[in-house]
Amino acid sequence: MDNSQPIKPTGKVKKGPKHKIRELVTQLKELQGDPHYIAMGMAIGAFIAITPTIPFHMVIAVALAFVFRCSKVAALIGVWVSNPITIPFLYYGSYKVGMLFYRELHPL
Repeated sequence: MDNSQPIKPTGKVKKGPKHKIRELVTQLKELQGDPHYIAMGMAIGAFIAITPTIPFHMVIAVALAFVFRCSKVAALIGVWVSNPITIPFLYYGSYKVGMLFYRELHPL
């Protein structure tokens, strides 16, 4: 006879990266508010993400979202565009766009 008992779930289930991405997308879709309210917050976050104020991105984004009365959560999500992997590309792109405006050639 087999004396094995069924395994009881512990309550915590490890979730893979695919599941976490799906959860994030679902949460983004469920943000409450007017589309303009959410888009303005996201725009503020994305703008702040390309500034060289790396340690203060989140604080500045939330403060500006408060001033412009837009979604603070969307502003935070927009700031997360910049991370250690994407920052060099964002700054290089910003540099190149700046050089287009000033029409000066500086080696980089």
